[in-house]
Amino acid sequence: MPIPILIASSLLAPWAGFIVATIMIAAAAAFHVATLSLLIPYRESRYQALHDPLTDLPNRAHFLDHLEQELADAKLAGRAVAVLFVDLDNFKVINDSLEHHLGDRLLVEVSWRIRNCLRSRDSAAHCGGDEFTILLANLWDTGAAVRVTERLLEALREPFAIAQHEVTVSASVGIILGNSDTARPSDLLRNADTVLYQAKGTKGRYEVFRPAVHTRTLKRLKLEEELRRAVELGGFEAHYQPQVALDTRAITEMEALVRWGHPRRGLVMPSEFIQVTEETGLIVPIGERVLEEACRQASEWRHYNGRAPGITMCVNLSMREPQNPDLVDKVEVALRRASLDANALKLEITETMVMEDEQHVIGVLRDLNAFGVRISLDDFGSG
Repeated sequence: MPIPILIASSLLAPWAGFIVATIMIAAAAAFHVATLSLLIPYRESRYQALHDPLTDLPNRAHFLDHLEQELADAKLAGRAVAVLFVDLDNFKVINDSLEHHLGDRLLVEVSWRIRNCLRSRDSAAHCGGDEFTILLANLWDTGAAVRVTERLLEALREPFAIAQHEVTVSASVGIILGNSDTARPSDLLRNADTVLYQAKGTKGRYEVFRPAVHTRTLKRLKLEEELRRAVELGGFEAHYQPQVALDTRAITEMEALVRWGHPRRGLVMPSEFIQVTEETGLIVPIGERVLEEACRQASEWRHYNGRAPGITMCVNLSMREPQNPDLVDKVEVALRRASLDANALKLEITETMVMEDEQHVIGVLRDLNAFGVRISLDDFGSG
């Protein structure tokens, strides 16, 4: 008669699993229980603990365990292994545009294409979401890893037939070569993820880990973290540059310029952070803060300073801000809170911004101009 045995098999390392299995066999013999009736549930539970239920690929824990074994084998053979960190580009957009169960089907199809691109000894894992990892064993250099990656990227570019939809995806890949002398499994995986960040800068490509690149990436990640904290804590402020009429020497306009008050470095100029804020989208909340502060300051100058009753406040819009569907509302709110007339505000844009999405940007500018805000085209002729 079978007896119930409860074992947290999902937490066991392979060697511990062997010991448990041995104990179970001994217990089965002692209590005259069919050994198979105990081992099958154990094997099933352990398999489920180490595999992703959606794609049936190994999960992160299993991948790291396998990587540790391959590193040990590579050391004995005098060779190396490669870890590929794969991330699907814009998967959230695709998933949101489809029903979510179709997004899951896409992940399953992606997992099969990954399998088909690997060599016999290689393996892949699903780390959750749209992230996959690949272990390439028995390598001399990065050449084989690059060839597998190129084959994979090409395979993923072929459209997927999901229900009645034809879905096209691309992927970005971070590659790192290593052995047990240079890194632990967790270090290799983390560094592959870090270099993936570089690849995602332009999407649909791969990047091979190099120490210099790694240093730049870590510096960029630190900068992003500091910028996000500065946004949360209100670390950006507006400084003003006057425009003076030569004949009267009167100040006719003020241009609001953003500065970052860094807690250790002091005042940081835009050239050091604007590009990163554009790429991350942080420029939108920063721009909102500068707009509100500039409107408040312009109102104060116009109403409480008799020397500049007709001063105009100029605020630069970033490339991202015209794409924000709330831009017009944000401008109206800033003007209302500051009790500032709309014609006292001039928004400056570049020709490049208009060329990016001409129809949309012109529509936004017309809406702004309709309630009195003035528009200025900066850097005209620069493309």
